[in-house]
This record gives sequence, C-alpha cells and structure tokens, in this order.
Amino acid sequence: MPGWLERSGCLDRVLNPRDRRSSLLRPTRWGIGETVNQILPLAAEVRSLLENLSEEERAALGRFLEATTTAYARQAQGGSSEEP
Repeated sequence: MPGWLERSGCLDRVLNPRDRRSSLLRPTRWGIGETVNQILPLAAEVRSLLENLSEEERAALGRFLEATTTAYARQAQGGSSEEP
C-alpha cells in the first residue's frame, strides 16, 4: 500500500537520516488535505448521531467503547480473550 499512496501523491519516501539503508514515509500536504476532506463529513455525521442520543444511551455507549478499547489493548499485548 505505501507504493500506491506514494504514486497517488499522498506520501513521499525520504532517506532515513539515522539509517541511510532504509527510508521513511512522510505524508504530503496534499495527502493530509485529502485525508481531512474525507474524514470531516464522516465526523460531522457521527457528531449528529451522538447528539441524538439520550444521556443514558451516551453513557452506555461510553462504557461499551471503554470495554472495547481495553479488549483491543489486551489482545495487542498478547493477552487472553477472557472477559474483564
């Protein structure tokens, strides 16, 4: 995927100053702009969805997201799939 992103103008490949045998990928100004243009409409829609939730629904969603984040972190560290 980095090759495609580089060819499309989203990334630049530059030599790694600490290890000249490797390269680093840096987002271009255009790539950042395109990312923002894609994300903003989604963020606005999600905000609208959240504004329509009751306080109780928001609290339940918050608990779910916290538990999900914890589960992802545990799995990323090689943890078990047991419930907390």
